[in-house]
Amino acid sequence: MIEKRVSKVIKKTKGMKAAEKKPGSLLSGNKVTGYSVNFPIAGTCQPTKLCVETCYYAAGATTWNASLRKQLWLMEQCIENPVNFAEGIVKEYRKKKLDYLRWNGGGDLFPSSVEALNHIGEHYPDVVIWIVTRIPEMAALVGNYESLHLHFSLDAHSLERRDKALALVSRPIFFSYQCGKGEQPDIEYLTTNHGVSLFFFDNYYLTSPVYEEKFKQFLCPLNLNRTNTGDISGSCGECRRCFNGHWLTVGDEMKVIE
Repeated sequence: MIEKRVSKVIKKTKGMKAAEKKPGSLLSGNKVTGYSVNFPIAGTCQPTKLCVETCYYAAGATTWNASLRKQLWLMEQCIENPVNFAEGIVKEYRKKKLDYLRWNGGGDLFPSSVEALNHIGEHYPDVVIWIVTRIPEMAALVGNYESLHLHFSLDAHSLERRDKALALVSRPIFFSYQCGKGEQPDIEYLTTNHGVSLFFFDNYYLTSPVYEEKFKQFLCPLNLNRTNTGDISGSCGECRRCFNGHWLTVGDEMKVIE
């Protein structure tokens, strides 16, 4: 069961020590999202029931010992000196000639990581960061810098976090919705009443062709590419809707910001 897998990863991580040496790169590469900063699930995440059941980060290479030790090393370094950590991230961003970076390819926000993000936002406005979180209290600490794009992930078990986030966060937020296995979401209701801008289906497979026919504008291209061609490589870099600063919820209303 996936639930046991997540629990096992958390238990395994808590019993490990961070890598003794600095990893070759602070960033991790992914064929779908591009480069990301990854932290451990243990100590950062507040998973919903759906997270526990479907978390992609709790399976595969990201659960191997070397990966977990790197995640722990990154978290420890960030906690020890958030500014130095941020400077290291910017240096690699420049070296790799990136034009965006995902923060929390795995894991979630914690106070020191937000401090690092705000340092980048204040001092390096050209460094574009796509920040994914499920924690309202941490989202509220992210500064309103144009280069920091705040992406809040919702699902059927965490819609109340949306209202809490809006009550705490004084900046535009991009809301997405993660579907459970076999779920057929009411897209019209969720976009209208919860400000959801984009939908991700389980494993990116659409549960009905109706969604592509009627709600294509609200579907992440990963869903369309997986369903129609099977190839999802580079989808995030091509689309960028999660961090282009357009489809945002401002106050209590979703707006397309040009």
